[in-house]
Amino acid sequence: DVQYTLKGTTSNGSFKLLASSVRSRITMDGVNITNPTGAAINIQSGKTIMVELADGTTNTLKDGTSYTMTTGEDQKGTFFSEGQLVFSGKGSLNVQSVGGHGIVSDDYVRMRNGSITVNSVRDGINTNDCFIMYGGVVTIAAQQDGLDIGKGYVEIGGGKLTVNAVDEGITASYEGDDAGNIDPLITPYIDVKGGLIKVVTTGEKGHAVRAMSTLSMTGGILQATAKGA
Repeated sequence: DVQYTLKGTTSNGSFKLLASSVRSRITMDGVNITNPTGAAINIQSGKTIMVELADGTTNTLKDGTSYTMTTGEDQKGTFFSEGQLVFSGKGSLNVQSVGGHGIVSDDYVRMRNGSITVNSVRDGINTNDCFIMYGGVVTIAAQQDGLDIGKGYVEIGGGKLTVNAVDEGITASYEGDDAGNIDPLITPYIDVKGGLIKVVTTGEKGHAVRAMSTLSMTGGILQATAKGA
């Protein structure tokens, strides 16, 4: 319903979208954003955000080592959104995290097309509900979890996903709330239907692929290496 185009370079700026009642599209057209005090892109809207990586462009996002917080707002990573993030296009996106996670959605992340590279001091991609991938290329290097789904599932049907992580490589990690209460409607599963998945984890207790419910695989290729215990 509303379209934004981001281009150009800033070493001390950010793009922030406040709460909105409409869906939005962000076209990244050769943009380079560094925010030394927080997220490079901060979406405070719970609506779907379509992220288009313009054909042939390289786009770069980087956060800061510490965040200046705003009361009543989350800000958990270099690219943060309260709502769904849907990536498409034939460009590339480089996300560097030196303070928070790389890409964060308090809803879900869907990968349709494009190329995303994440280097993160914490989790590479962190979502609350799910991660869905049917195309494109995602490459993650993370000092904590590579791909962490808080309460939902992982579904991969195409594309290429490469993860190098210290802790969990790919995890659907829901084990209940802080009090140990488990919601029976939440099923933390991993479903692989296609694509190429390569996962390496180096942590002493790290799992390459970990589902708290079920792991099903009906297609694709999965190469998993655990170098810890």
